[in-house]
This record gives sequence, C-alpha cells and structure tokens, in this order.
Amino acid sequence: MRKFIIFSLSIVFCVISFSIINEEQARELFSQALSYWYEGDVIKAKSLMDDALSGLIYVSDIPEFWFFTSKIDIDMRAVEKAQEDLKTILVISPGKPEVLSLLKEIDTLLKPLEFSTPAVQQETLQFDGFIKGIEYFYTPNCAGFLENSLVIADKANKRLVRTTEDGYEITKLRTTPSSMAVSPKGELYLSGDGRLLLYDMKTSSEQVLYDGFINPILAGFDRIGRLWGSDVDRVFVYDGKTVKFLSLGDFFIINDIELTPYGFWILDVMSDQLIYYDFSLKKIKSIPAHGAWCFETTILGDPIILTKDFRLSVLRDNTVSDLYRVPDGTVFFEYFYPYLILLNWKSNTVTVKPMKSEEPIIVKVDTLSFENENLKLSVRTESIYGDPIPCLKDFLEVREGGGPVFFNLSVEYSKLQWLKGEKGFFEKTLPFIKRGLAHGVFFENSPENYKETDLVTLRGKNVKIFSRSNPTEFVLLSGGAGMLSSPTEIWQPVYRISFSRTRPLPSDITAVTVQLRLGKELYSDTIYYTRGLIK
Repeated sequence: MRKFIIFSLSIVFCVISFSIINEEQARELFSQALSYWYEGDVIKAKSLMDDALSGLIYVSDIPEFWFFTSKIDIDMRAVEKAQEDLKTILVISPGKPEVLSLLKEIDTLLKPLEFSTPAVQQETLQFDGFIKGIEYFYTPNCAGFLENSLVIADKANKRLVRTTEDGYEITKLRTTPSSMAVSPKGELYLSGDGRLLLYDMKTSSEQVLYDGFINPILAGFDRIGRLWGSDVDRVFVYDGKTVKFLSLGDFFIINDIELTPYGFWILDVMSDQLIYYDFSLKKIKSIPAHGAWCFETTILGDPIILTKDFRLSVLRDNTVSDLYRVPDGTVFFEYFYPYLILLNWKSNTVTVKPMKSEEPIIVKVDTLSFENENLKLSVRTESIYGDPIPCLKDFLEVREGGGPVFFNLSVEYSKLQWLKGEKGFFEKTLPFIKRGLAHGVFFENSPENYKETDLVTLRGKNVKIFSRSNPTEFVLLSGGAGMLSSPTEIWQPVYRISFSRTRPLPSDITAVTVQLRLGKELYSDTIYYTRGLIK
C-alpha cells in the first residue's frame, strides 16, 4: 500500500511539474513577451515565446504567434529560421500582407539588386494652381516633400505653396526660388538670386547661408547630411557651416545635378552629356543626354530624362527606355522615390504619381504605446536601399484588429545614436540593440565577420553602418555610407501615427497594421497589443 501511495504521488508530481500550457496561458505568455520586446529585452521575449509555443495555442492565434516569433528571430540574427516560419504561415493563412512584405524584403536584401524599368502608376494626386478663379501658383518650377505635405515653388510670383488637408498655405518670398532641398532633419533649403537660403515656413524667415553664386542648383542631401549643388561649372557642398567649392577639372555649363548612393551626375548642356562622378570626384563615365534640360535618377542611380517630345526615358547601358509620356506643357519634373512629380505650365498643375520598379518598399512599425485612449505608433517607410521615403497619407492605411481606422499622421526627426564598430559587433552587440531608436555604427574600415542575413536584422532594428572607407553594397543597403571621417550628427524622419483605440477590444490579441498601397502593390508591417498590456 505504501509503495502504491508513493507511486501515485510521483505521478501527481510529474503531472504538476510538466503540465501542458493551455491556450489562455499561451496568450498570457505572448502578452508578457510583447512587453519585454517593446522594452528591448529580446532574450526574455524569446524565452517566453518558446514556452508559449511548447503548449496549446488557439488555431486562430497561430499566425500571430509565429509572425511575432519571426520578428524576434530576426532581431537575434536567426533570419533563415524566420524565413522558413514565415513561409509556413502562408500555408496556414495565405495572402497575409505583412508576411508577404517581410518575405519579399528578405529575398530582395539577400540577392544582388537587379535593374528593372520603373513603371508609372495610374493613381494621381493633382494640385491645381487656379481654383474657382483664385490663383495659388502660376509657374511651378520645383517642388519637394516637407514632412507629410508637398511644397511647390512659384517662380513668377516669388512664393511657396504648401499643400494641407484643407487646401494650401501660401508664403511670400523675398527671393526668386530656383531649386529646393529638404534636409533629413526637415529643414527647407532654397536657392535663388545667387544665394543659398535656409527657410522657415513657420516664421516665414529667410536665413542667407551664402551669397555670391551665379546660378545655384541644389541636388539634395547625401547620407552623412551634406547638401550638394552646382553653380555653372563647379560643384559645391554645404556641411551645415560653410560652403566648399569643388573643381571637376573641366569647363561645363551645368543645368542640373542629382545624387546617387555612390556619387553624383551632372547635366552639361554645352556638350549634351550626362557625366557621373563618385564622391571622391573621380569621373566614372559620360553618356549622351539626348537634348534633356533636366533629369532625375532611379533608385539604382540611372538617369531619367524628359525629352523634347514630352517623354520620360531612363538611360542605362547606352540604351534609352521610354517610361511614360507626360502631358503637353510639362516643363519640369521631380522624382522623390517612389513619387514622380510633374510640373505643368500649360495647365498650371502639379501632379504626383507613384513610379517604381519591382523592388519592395520597406514599412516598419518600431514601437507601440498607449496615451489615454489613444494608440501611438512609430513608423518608418524606406526604399530597399535604406533611404527614407515620403509618407503620404493618401497612400497610407492603418488597421486595428483587421478593420480600418481614422488616424493622425505627423513627422518627428530622430538623431542617430552612435555605437562603435568593434570586433564581434554583429555577434555580441547587434542582437541586443533596443528597438525604437535610430543607431549608427562607425567602423574604421569596412565591417567584417558579418552574415549577409545581418542586413535584415540591421534594417529591422534601424541600425545603419558607416565607415571611413569606400562604401560596400552591404553598408549602403543598411542605410549607411562610407567616406565618413568620424561620427557626426545625422538625422532621419520618423512618422508618428495616432488613433483612438477601439472599445471593447477586437480580441485578446489585437493586430495593428500599417500599409502603404501603391496601385496593386501593398507593403505592410504588423505589431500587436493585448488586454494585458492595456492593464
């Protein structure tokens, strides 16, 4: 009898000690893991999710559990495992946009980028210069995205027109604007009347940074925060303090200048040539400009020209590929990937159209927090090359628990927190970097001892690689740059989305999804909150 009692107690002890986690306990572990993940403790989050997945899970929760676990695995450099789990999710729940987006991101980052001709899509945002007989702009000669709005320069009227949800905001200038550039910190720079200006639209103040140009044309900002431009036959760089002129060793009449990740193109109208230099001012190549008077570049750095017969064409490998016939009267165009902007003097309109190739756009929801009854998200939208792209509310969707919500969109600017690129960084430091911040890692030389899959982890955690040496494709795809002498102040835009939380909760585990929809293409990311997190 005594032996039987001891045996029975042993069985009870084993059952208690090794009891199976039930569905509700798994949800509680999921909630705890989410909390630790948001706080940056990926090790604890991983441990809790391992426990949750060892037990019973509601069938409806399986895609959420596996998708969240895949995010944790990517944070910990287990990208191949995450990739396999994501493919399995599609077997259980076909067509989930966030899964498809993440898989396409991984696939694209892990193979050499290939050229494909960009396509102009039908979706259109049109801004009219005349509305009900009122003139807002007459000769739009340049435009740019500032925060989540479009700024149009009207040369004839010496004014700036900023689009809003309610219409336009108009600012009168003392300077005749000829070109503009917006910094990664959200500052608006203008050139005109031989000057370089920093313009504050809130106070309508013009700060002259340099006076003495002949015909300054702004190209934009490189990845280490320098503003590039041209002035007739020379190139200049503004580093935030001084303007430095760079001689190209020949005489040109430069009518336009554009940056690429590796260098810059100039349009020499005297020779009808497009000439490419790297950032060390080494001349790389020269190609015919085919009579173009302005140009832009694709995501891979190939020139896009506007021909005299109103055709947009891309120039690559000595071939001319037509992209799109623009409306008659289109005098200038801008291309801020993935948005084409057409400036038409005949119809007095500015039109925005998506234009991109087959490569994915990366959408990342970095953080989720609560403020009273509101949910707040930090979101990044980036090209495959790691450059921030404009986040236009017209193309953005936010869903809570599967249903669309009305949301507010604003922009903040985050300064990179610098880390030292020490030996063993990828193994010892990268997995434990807290998400929700922007980090730059400075290497004296090109980074070593990394896996190609680390690109996926870097992009997921918003960690950019910089070095003193010439940039490798790995460095550029992280969103970083080369030829940086030492860590410096570098900024990037972060989009803040807020909306009123649905009550009662749609479910115990509620998915929050941010989607960028361009034509038939959908790019998205999903994170979660739970009843436990709200409490």
